[in-house]
Formats: sequence, structure tokens, C-alpha cells
Amino acid sequence: PEATPEQVGQMLTAEGYTVEETTGSWKDPDAMLEKVLHAETGTFSFDFFDLKTDKAAYDLWKQLYGLVKEQMNTGDAVDSSSTYANVNLYRIENGGTYVAVIRVGSTVAYAGSTVDGREAVSAVLEAMGYPT
Repeated sequence: PEATPEQVGQMLTAEGYTVEETTGSWKDPDAMLEKVLHAETGTFSFDFFDLKTDKAAYDLWKQLYGLVKEQMNTGDAVDSSSTYANVNLYRIENGGTYVAVIRVGSTVAYAGSTVDGREAVSAVLEAMGYPT
């Protein structure tokens, strides 16, 4: 099941992150964004997007996936992707950076960290009930 912004905000706060609502700082020409949450530390960045439809979430996931793959899939990159039911998952590790882009239903999570901090990414996603 997909997480709600309220659940994600509470979970990130409980994990010690400061959470900001950043919905207004994203371009949204089709008015599909319901809410965007952002949390960040020195080595960890996390964005959670709640969209109006599964299709809008898939379109955003596809856009983020394309950007991440283009920027990071070079040299010694190790990446993997999975799709099943209403879930799309892309992970990549390269040059000391780890990024995961996940869509579940009408939500998208984008998480990045140093490779050493990938456990923090996994912990957040697992707490949300999302695949890692």
C-alpha cells in the first residue's frame, strides 16, 4: 500500500529528520501534485511526492528515472530496476553516491545518499513499507 504524506512526515520526524513541505517549489503545470515533503542531512536527501493519479506518479517516476540514469549511469555504475503491480523501483550506485527512485501507486519517493549512507535510505523506505 502507498504511504500518505502524513505517515511519511511522522516517520521521518521520528527518525530524527527535519521535514519541510516543498510543494510550491516544484513546477506543476498540470496541477497533479498534492503534496511534496523534503528531508535532508549532510549525506542524505529524501523527497516524497503525493500525486493525484497513478499515471501522474508514473510519469514523474519515469522523468526522475531518466534524469538519474543519464547523470549517473557511467563508468563503474551498478544499477537495477524492477516493475511489478503498481510499483516501479530504480536503484543506482556510482562514485560514492547511491540513489533510489520508487513509485508506489500515486506516490513517488526519491532518495539519495553517500554509498555509506544507503542503509539510511533503506531504513526510511522500509519504514514506509516500500521496497528497497
